[in-house]
Amino acid sequence: MTTYIKGTDNSAAAPAVTGTDGDTGLFFPAANTAALSTGGSERLRIDSSGNVGIGTSSPTGKLQVKGTVNFEATNSTNVWNLYTFTDNTLRWNYNGAGADELVLDSSGNLGLGVTPTTSNTYRTLEIAASGSGVYGFSSSPAVAVASGIYYNSGWKYGVSSSAVSMYQQAAGVHYWFNGVSGTAGNAVSRVQAMTLDASGYLLVGTTSDLSSSALRAANEGISINPVGQYIASCSLSFCAVFNVNDANTGQILFQNNGLSVGSITSTGSATTYNTSSDYRLKNINGPLTGYKERILAVEPEQGTWKADGSEFRGFVAHKFAKVYPASVTGEKDAVDAEGKPIMQAMQASSSEVMADLIALVKDLVAELDSVKAELAVIKGA
Repeated sequence: MTTYIKGTDNSAAAPAVTGTDGDTGLFFPAANTAALSTGGSERLRIDSSGNVGIGTSSPTGKLQVKGTVNFEATNSTNVWNLYTFTDNTLRWNYNGAGADELVLDSSGNLGLGVTPTTSNTYRTLEIAASGSGVYGFSSSPAVAVASGIYYNSGWKYGVSSSAVSMYQQAAGVHYWFNGVSGTAGNAVSRVQAMTLDASGYLLVGTTSDLSSSALRAANEGISINPVGQYIASCSLSFCAVFNVNDANTGQILFQNNGLSVGSITSTGSATTYNTSSDYRLKNINGPLTGYKERILAVEPEQGTWKADGSEFRGFVAHKFAKVYPASVTGEKDAVDAEGKPIMQAMQASSSEVMADLIALVKDLVAELDSVKAELAVIKGA
């Protein structure tokens, strides 16, 4: 091959140092600057600062490449393509086919298999094409992991007709959200389903710790304190409170509209099951009547249980309910939506039954005392 040196700086189309191809070679476009051209076009430049430009004549760093950079594996022909796009994103693509595997935009958002959705508040790691991703708050130390939603001037649906969820951590508090399906691009309707607050309270279905009767009357959900000693579960106006440290109001307390309606208490040797009976809850109409007739109307029976053949002595719920309906729950022959039986239950030692028994015993004692007195008179005659 013959080499030609022209002794002038020349240009990309007519380099100063060439081979037999006169438009390919080395030229000097400026002082202390060298460049290489092929086919009459500049391909590489080293400027006076030692910066190298490939595809650009004005590099601003030690190596600046304009166009796609290919990385080929040493043991195969597979190629990773690294390039910039007109939307100012940096992209990785495998073998130049299909969607780009990784996209980094000018705001610092990163997409895996998807171009990241614009986020003006968070730094985002977005995954696949459904809006799911990891979001870092730029204004506070917080992070969110979302499924099916993305942030763009508010949280929006990433896909249509799919329920969504999100976990968020901020200022020592953990939040779990879920939401019904919606239309892609529309604002998300999400609900704070669970919270672990900075004090260690775990809250499910509520954002309040349910530590007082007032909070329990106004909120629904489950609240567990940091050491598991206090659990409150509320639905509508009804609550069950588990407090292992309170033997006075009950380790298990039942409330309606903030007022206690029953409890289970225990000591070191016994457990008591209580129903509400405070005089302030009642309107008294007078002494008990009709107790003898009610006691005599119930039908004690005996038999065996169908499940294991063991003997029972007691009552049948639907018969007992004819006399003491408040002591029985459920309806005779009731079934659920699948046709499975809903069994009745009862409490034969309820307060209404005990009141009738005690009133009847008092009558019998009074009659016995009267008979004894009459006998004493007869014997003394």
